[in-house]
Amino acid sequence: MEKNPSPLLDSPRSSPGRLAQALADLLPSGCREVRVVQALEPELVSELKALKIEIQQIDSHREDLTASPSPLSWIGSKISPLDASRLRALSPDGGRLAILWWRRDDLPKDGTDRRRALLEAGFALRAQGEDQELRWLDARAIAFTLRTAEARDENEILDLFQRSFHHRRSSAQWRWLYLDNPVENPRAPQSRSDKAPRHISLAFDKEELVAHYAGFPMCFVDARDPNAPRRLIALQVGDTMTAQRVRSVGRGPTSVLSRCARHFYASFSEQQVAFNYGVNEGNIQRFTLRYLSGQKVRDLTYWQLDLAAGHRPSVHWAHQHQHEHQPRRRLRQIHDVRELDERFDRLFSQLAPSLGIAVERSAERLRWRYFQRPGFQYHLYAAFEDEELMGWCVLRRDGHRLLWGDALLPPRGFRWVVTGALNQALQDGLGDGADYLAGWFSAHQPPGLGSWLTQLGFLRQPEPQDLGWICLGFEEPDAPQLLRDAYLTLGDSDLF
Repeated sequence: MEKNPSPLLDSPRSSPGRLAQALADLLPSGCREVRVVQALEPELVSELKALKIEIQQIDSHREDLTASPSPLSWIGSKISPLDASRLRALSPDGGRLAILWWRRDDLPKDGTDRRRALLEAGFALRAQGEDQELRWLDARAIAFTLRTAEARDENEILDLFQRSFHHRRSSAQWRWLYLDNPVENPRAPQSRSDKAPRHISLAFDKEELVAHYAGFPMCFVDARDPNAPRRLIALQVGDTMTAQRVRSVGRGPTSVLSRCARHFYASFSEQQVAFNYGVNEGNIQRFTLRYLSGQKVRDLTYWQLDLAAGHRPSVHWAHQHQHEHQPRRRLRQIHDVRELDERFDRLFSQLAPSLGIAVERSAERLRWRYFQRPGFQYHLYAAFEDEELMGWCVLRRDGHRLLWGDALLPPRGFRWVVTGALNQALQDGLGDGADYLAGWFSAHQPPGLGSWLTQLGFLRQPEPQDLGWICLGFEEPDAPQLLRDAYLTLGDSDLF
């Protein structure tokens, strides 16, 4: 590392005394020595000596240097990956690193680059603070290193998935999710020509993969102002997992999974996406809310129709009643992906203002989501008036449940779309032997949907697993409220 004077001291507004006191406060209790790898201005050296702090100037380029327990310091808002790796080589496990910089020199990109460089080099970010002039960070060297995923990591990721969730995900399913997703993020540094999986952060203990935090991009459309609709790229977070043997390492914000999540934010979220979101339950939900600054924006709106109790006749009656004077209306299941044509794009564009905020339901996304996913069979029922597409519903059989996972419904005429699709699915045998038909989606869009489901025999109930929508905003300042107002379905999660 070159011995350039600290950029902090280039400013006439800097105060060596203030800087020296802040550095002294960051040192462990009783410690009166600090190692520095930058050339310090004489005024700062004098102030540190006045505080009885001994300075050990070291040249990080020397090959014979060994790690020492004495704390290291870094003065400046910018830390490159090379800087961070050299600092880590000088720090034993548990070694302290104090970083200070002037607020006026701090750019948003500096913070993102700084966090990512330190995490990848093997530092845990333990505490940070600021006052009117200064910002500072307390980091500690750890045995784990972090990085973004590469193509060669696929088998190790699939092995960790199996150990964590007790079933094997196929290579085809993994590639579908992390390589074939058609959503583009123009602000992401990785290009689509990359063969490496996108949006995965990994933690390693030496060569062993021990933690994984990942997401995949989704495009939301905010059409509350129909004259100026906005496209917002968000990351749906999933596949959070940690090897069992390291789950007790650290607590809360210092755990391996927390460090992996913060690396993910610095690598893929900050200055790149509007927000991260997902559907969590139990421990991971509490962990996200408490340690990762997530917010629970809403509970899932869960609806269930008890098929075993004979509620099918109400669906059959409603279907017949809606169609008795509508000979131009027909409903059919879409089997051929080529049938997902421009009519599906046009329908979403037409209905987007009535939805307000929703995941984009384009023909391209429907092909990827429901026709190209390996190992899953979905049934998409589309309703037409003459040749004009009016709406659609997607269902899937899952053991003793028939899941109604997605729908795009018109404000007028949604009753015949819903009842026609459900009736057709039951006639096709999807509900044979199923105990109930269930789904969760926003009942306020279109208006009247909730009351119509009640008439069909559905009951609105608490979600059995206490699942909730979790959000963490980045470039969209009002992300939690935006997600509260959004039209969301089971198909907008990774659980369908």
